[in-house]
Amino acid sequence: MSNYNDEISICLIEPQYPINLGYIARIMKNFGFNKLLIVNSKVNMEEARPFASHAVDLLENAKHIDFDDLNDFDTLIATTAITSQRGLSPRQSIPVSDIRSSVKEMGKKICVILGRDTTGLTNKEMQLIDFIIHIPTNSEYPTLNISHALSILLYELTNYELIDRDIANKTEINRTVEAYSDIVKTIGLPSHKITLVQTSFFNILKRSKPSPRENSILLGLAQKIKLHLEKKF
Repeated sequence: MSNYNDEISICLIEPQYPINLGYIARIMKNFGFNKLLIVNSKVNMEEARPFASHAVDLLENAKHIDFDDLNDFDTLIATTAITSQRGLSPRQSIPVSDIRSSVKEMGKKICVILGRDTTGLTNKEMQLIDFIIHIPTNSEYPTLNISHALSILLYELTNYELIDRDIANKTEINRTVEAYSDIVKTIGLPSHKITLVQTSFFNILKRSKPSPRENSILLGLAQKIKLHLEKKF
């Protein structure tokens, strides 16, 4: 087992305001997290230092990455003020309290994603998230500042231990999803059905976090089904 605080990273997408960046570093320090990642920062880091208080070292050691680098993580977590499926993701968001029951199944590399200060994450980016977390708030003003949302999420995640387990990476999962999509194509379903099956398989596999062996078994089964169907048709 390993301490969760040592494993999880926090990633800001295109931070725009020094105060938010500084407060994010401060909150991370409060809860004992120290891996700060930044994608396309628009902030002058010097201007963020006063807001970080005793967490300036996190700003100094922040790692600048590309969004595609997030594919290296086993699990991506993001928060949203939107609970409806429409326009956001094929999956419902889950209450923040439910994350507690899932932490032990997330694998070795976990990252909490914080969207842009004003616009959050795009729908396309949301499609890549494994756990979309909803924090209940007043319906008259449901959107939390990103630093406030992070503090609630880190509170829920602090002091939990996770069990190291191997999880199939996104490349392996994509191969399996594509294999089942090929089955749907072989039996002649319309294109919109193919897209629906592809999205559903991808979301199911991301949620279930299969091991490389489990994913390999599913992939092998799909390949055998496809071969059988090709002979039949």
